[in-house]
Amino acid sequence: MAVSSYQLPPLDHRSTVQRVLLITLGLNLLVVALKATVGWLTGSLSLMADALHSITDSANNILGLTTNRLADPHPDRNHPYGHQKYEAIGALGIAAFLGIACFEILTRTIERLISGSNPVEVGPTALVIMLIVLGINTMVAIYERQIGQALGSKILLADARHTLSDIWTTVVVIAGLIGVSLGWQWLDVTLAFPVAL
Repeated sequence: MAVSSYQLPPLDHRSTVQRVLLITLGLNLLVVALKATVGWLTGSLSLMADALHSITDSANNILGLTTNRLADPHPDRNHPYGHQKYEAIGALGIAAFLGIACFEILTRTIERLISGSNPVEVGPTALVIMLIVLGINTMVAIYERQIGQALGSKILLADARHTLSDIWTTVVVIAGLIGVSLGWQWLDVTLAFPVAL
């Protein structure tokens, strides 16, 4: 009896991945607006650096949407194994955006150290807004990871890992804002370095 070498075609989950990325993009844009507003109102460099990180999250979502559209799992004449490599390229793009953001943050921090620091003013409203941001980022990371694992989506799993790093960054920034509110002004510039990394 001959054994068939026929394999079922891979499932196409692109519409689900696209939906997840669109939801995540909307939430990331909300997070950018909240962080940038609080950063601008308080004068916090570490918070502005964190907002820059969130801008790269939104750019990553747009990159993910683009590569997801190109990542057709079905083979054709020129791509006998499908187009899934586009999704892997998108995951590499996320890493590149993160590197660019880190460089920008470090540059701004060095400029602030050289030129001197303006006092950062932190009130309870800023801390409450940052706790809301922390909650949003946590929900996004869990949501993307669960769907990414269920679908085997490299782009969702990469973005979930990136969002998880943002959660820790936001925790550090919140701790810094609490320190600044207690009078430790130097903490804002000092924490801008690890936020960049």
